[in-house]
Amino acid sequence: MVQPTFTWSLLSGTGSVDANGLYWAPNAAGSATVKAALGAISATATVSVSPEELVWYQANAASGTTLTDSSGHGKNATTSGSIIWSTGAAGNALKLTNGYAQLPTGILSGVTDVTISAWVKIDTLSSWSRIFDFGTGTTTNMFLTPRNGNSNVVRFAITTGGSGGEDRIDGTAALATGSWQMVTVTIAGSVGTLYVNGIAVGTNTGMTLHPGDLGSTTLNYLGKSQYADPAFLGSIDDFRIYGRALSAAEVLRLMKPAVAVAALGTPNPTGGTTAQLKVTGNDALSTEAGLTYTWATTGSPPAPVNFSANGTNAAKNTTATFTKPGTYNFQVTMTNSVGQSTTSTTSVTVTTSVVGRYLFYNGSTFDTSNDNAIAPDKTALLPGQTSALANYSSYSRGINGIMIDIAGPVGTLSPADFVFAVGNDSSPAGWTSPAQPVSITMRPGQGPGGSTRVEIVWADNTIVNKWLQVTLKANSNTGLPTDDVFYFGSAVGESGNSTLDMKVNAADQLATRQAAGVALITSPFDYNRDGVVDFTDEGIARTGYTYFLNEVHIIQAPGVAGAGLGPAMPAGVPASPFISIESGGAPAPALFVPPPKEPLVPLRPELLLADVTLMGNGEDGPRTPLGLRATMTQLIKATLVKISFGKK
Repeated sequence: MVQPTFTWSLLSGTGSVDANGLYWAPNAAGSATVKAALGAISATATVSVSPEELVWYQANAASGTTLTDSSGHGKNATTSGSIIWSTGAAGNALKLTNGYAQLPTGILSGVTDVTISAWVKIDTLSSWSRIFDFGTGTTTNMFLTPRNGNSNVVRFAITTGGSGGEDRIDGTAALATGSWQMVTVTIAGSVGTLYVNGIAVGTNTGMTLHPGDLGSTTLNYLGKSQYADPAFLGSIDDFRIYGRALSAAEVLRLMKPAVAVAALGTPNPTGGTTAQLKVTGNDALSTEAGLTYTWATTGSPPAPVNFSANGTNAAKNTTATFTKPGTYNFQVTMTNSVGQSTTSTTSVTVTTSVVGRYLFYNGSTFDTSNDNAIAPDKTALLPGQTSALANYSSYSRGINGIMIDIAGPVGTLSPADFVFAVGNDSSPAGWTSPAQPVSITMRPGQGPGGSTRVEIVWADNTIVNKWLQVTLKANSNTGLPTDDVFYFGSAVGESGNSTLDMKVNAADQLATRQAAGVALITSPFDYNRDGVVDFTDEGIARTGYTYFLNEVHIIQAPGVAGAGLGPAMPAGVPASPFISIESGGAPAPALFVPPPKEPLVPLRPELLLADVTLMGNGEDGPRTPLGLRATMTQLIKATLVKISFGKK
């Protein structure tokens, strides 16, 4: 029987849950909600965490003078003197530079068997300095010193009769400086044991005193002695007191790893589908090589994440792969050989963006692969821009292929993710919808930087002599934060010989004839894109003449207020004439005629039925000559051609 695979996540609270549904509790009281999902079916469970410590100072504050008790018993301590909250064995630590912390009165009242444990990092080692010292003065107290001034080893002592009546447990050496160490004292009946980094370094089987024998102590210090001894100079972290003696195995389990280098996700934010997650732990018990690293998402991630390595030592460097954009919160659990763990967190924001928009000549000679047919001299017209030669194609099959590169995770696109519109003015809101593409092909990883290349293909001659607006929608499938809008134009047979209009006329035909020969993909005269400029291309230009009634217009893509139908009139060019064509004596509406292409190309007489050059005089001086051309169709329909100068 095949067991279903659940996706586990942490909805709220702290701690972590691994891929097998094992919940790793944090070192704090509280609760967490764990979710298990199988497709659209899910269930949740709440886990409560109750520590058994009598006192627990995690020392994770960033500022202030309060050392908060995490045991739930409210026994907060107060710091005095010179202290710093700095990086600890896990999280922050209380760094004593010439200060101390004072614990509440009666901190160990009524306690017989006991365990006291702390992580310490000594900056300067001084004999008789104190990690802790609880008592009422020099006669009644119990303390832990990293080096006693007699035998120069770590020592625990408890007395109700001054220094001459102490029960002592000596170690084998002084505590080291410059590194984190865990030191632990247990008293179980008459047996006292001193541990360093989970290993017993001293034992006294004749203990006669217990913490409760000290009564209600009032001078309970971290980093300060009942005597005039040197101050403890270093950091204290994760200080715990238990009302029982932990076993040797339990002491080992206190040996949680420390965070050496906090978790980090890069790049962040990422515009791709992956991010590198890194973290490094420290472990005094088994060294870093003995740690396992388990990554999990917390909260409600946009989608499940795949980790290239997880639950192993190698997973300290792992690759997270995303399928949807959004912000992902990660928690990594570092676990040592005795099952103790420490966590570190980071987050990565995944974005999706369009990084490329291309026109390609589908079905052309250059189309050995669609990428080879990309027009390198063409760029998309973007909102707020005025169109130019780089934005439109003269391909005889019209616009039949575009490509879009999308960086970041993206779903499988369909026509529902796009809006296509065609028209021939600067108001695309009134454009019409063309026939749907015959195919939309996704090519993950084949765009620049590993982006997804999307190919969109239309049937030949579907979009001819007009502008195409492409809108890639912002939705959960594309992952875009806003719609991406761009334009390409089609002007079949237009060689781009004028920046003032997109007419196809005898000038294009003649220039095409003069450019005969082998052509590159960027040739402005190879209209059928067969790699050769010849009579076929000249014929495409000749049969594709356009004029002011049917030319493809220069447009301004919406995005700039006051955008017109074309670029501003160049300085020195007079106002264009208006032609009123009166048929049957009834005047027709005036038609605007843009200035002719400059300079005029000499043409054969048979190519023009009328080539009228006008010279006028206005109030502001002589007019510049303007060429006006009329086709046979226009002349037949016109019973009277009245020509006048003036502004539109």
